[in-house]
Parts: sequence; structure tokens; C-alpha cells
Amino acid sequence: MSERSPLPAGPLAAAGLNRQHVFDLAALPAEITATLGATAGFRQLILLGHGGKRLWECVQAAGGAGGDPIDDYCARVVADWFAAELPGHCYRIVYPGSAPVPLQQLGTLAGWHHPTPFMVGIDPEWGSWYAYRAVVLADTGFCPSEAVDRAHEEVPLGQQSLRKLP
Repeated sequence: MSERSPLPAGPLAAAGLNRQHVFDLAALPAEITATLGATAGFRQLILLGHGGKRLWECVQAAGGAGGDPIDDYCARVVADWFAAELPGHCYRIVYPGSAPVPLQQLGTLAGWHHPTPFMVGIDPEWGSWYAYRAVVLADTGFCPSEAVDRAHEEVPLGQQSLRKLP
């Protein structure tokens, strides 16, 4: 990849992973990169998540079974996505896995995670119905994502609205 193109997110979103954020590894805080294990050869971290019910529908349609059907499904989606969209690129799934990846810190940097008094991250669009599903190290050169800024965004939630607090 010689130029910085955007992440081809369409197939991921169609598979239920409708939240994507690209970080350049060199720009991440050292306390985060220290949790990732060996990063030689990788330039970027791709944070994948979901909001809403699309992922659940896709897992059920795929016949997810076993001890970790959602994790297994997400790993298959990532593998299929790299094979179809990024042949020849190397990647390693760090989460799900045994590494203690600081998901909430990554989510905060992405603009997804907003702490609340009851210690659950709330998203203005999805409320608490979102989750981190994969952290992928890759040798890609995508444009890094901008942090989502919803500081002044109001999102209808039924008859109420949820406004992100500063």
C-alpha cells in the first residue's frame, strides 16, 4: 500500500462489525502498546466493535455454536476480510485472546467510550448496546481514524434524549 487509503469497512459492517477505528501503532500511548505483545512488522491497530443488533443476527445466521460463538464468528470475519480485501497483508488478532488489552482506553481514544457514574461506558448512539469485538495488529497503511466527537450531539432515545456530558 503506497498511499493512505481509508479502511474498506463495508464488508465488516455487513457482517455486524459496524464500528471500526484505525490507529497508527507509533501514535498509541506506550502503556497500550506494552499490552499487545510483539508488534514488529505491524504498523497499525484496528479496533472493531459493534453497536445494535446486526452482529447478533449475523452470528445466528452463521449457526454460531461452541463455547465462544461470537468470538469465533468475529475471528472468521476478520480472516475472511483480510483474505478478500487485503490479500498479502499480515495481521494478528490480539483480542479476543489472552493479552490484557485495555479496551476501554482504546475506546476512549476512538471516541466510543464515555465513562459514567455507574462505571459502564455509554455511547450516545447505541447506549450500552455496543461492545469491543476485536483488536487486530496489521501491516496496513490505512488513514488513521479521527476520534468520534459527540460532545454536542444529541441522539433521540425513544421519547428521551441522551446528551454526552463533557
